[in-house]
Amino acid sequence: MNNNSNQQDNNNEIDLLHVSNSIKKGFNNSLKIIPLSIKFIKKNILILIGLFVIGAIGGFFYNKMNLQYRSNIIVTPNFDTVDYLNEKIAQLNANIQQKDTAFFNKIGIDKSMEISSVSIKPIPDLYKFLNEEDKYYDIFKTLSENSDAKKVSEDLSTSKYFSKHLITITSKKKTDKKVLDQIVKYINSSNFYEVYRVEILQNLKDKIVINDSTILQIDAILKKAGSPSTNTTISLNNDSQLTELVNEKLKLVKENHQLKVHQFNLKYIVTPVNYSENIEDHSGLKGKYHLIFPALLIGLFIIISLIRKFK
Repeated sequence: MNNNSNQQDNNNEIDLLHVSNSIKKGFNNSLKIIPLSIKFIKKNILILIGLFVIGAIGGFFYNKMNLQYRSNIIVTPNFDTVDYLNEKIAQLNANIQQKDTAFFNKIGIDKSMEISSVSIKPIPDLYKFLNEEDKYYDIFKTLSENSDAKKVSEDLSTSKYFSKHLITITSKKKTDKKVLDQIVKYINSSNFYEVYRVEILQNLKDKIVINDSTILQIDAILKKAGSPSTNTTISLNNDSQLTELVNEKLKLVKENHQLKVHQFNLKYIVTPVNYSENIEDHSGLKGKYHLIFPALLIGLFIIISLIRKFK
């Protein structure tokens, strides 16, 4: 029994010694790499510098040749035209992919082939979205029960509930402001929605006129109510009626302010809010080839050198 125990202890000691020796050997080998690397760099310093310079120059020119620009248009679709807007962008993008020059000449864009793509996505404003109406909160809650809230906010079916959308035009060359204007004009070209827009705009103008008239009437009543003249024909039973009139006036003034803002938006079916032109696209690997090419050349040289050494 004692012999077996001693033998097991000896085996454990041997195993520990073997592990310790392996660690030491690995550490020593790793230390050897440092002087070998220094020796390799010293021996091939000119080649490495040359490869770096060639790669950097090549990458620089490749960046210039493959430079892409992004131009953005923030828009607000009016009277539930989000689906219409998405269809317009999809049609525009399809014609770009098909290189349909006749289509672009028709809509007044003569440099369509410089445009690589057109995309659209909602600009999520969840706080405003959820606070506007209770029904929106219920919709969002229902949709996000089985999915991530961020994914729901970016989903195309949810996007129709957001007021602002971002149109991105990617191009190989700088895009003229005129091209962006023509894209906005194309988006707003719909006979059906144009009739709808004019009708809504007229109703809105009529509402503003009615509100202004009501405000003037309230002002007249308040003026007479505050007059010390005994000949006034205005009779208010108590202060609560006066307060109601004041509150009604404030409500109408606020409503008219909102209507006048909306009146400006109704100049369009889809209102352009803001433009940003020709932002250089450095997403992903774009614009970084002056660093990538030298790394690739030097890495390839090291691999070839190692293969030759171990042949």
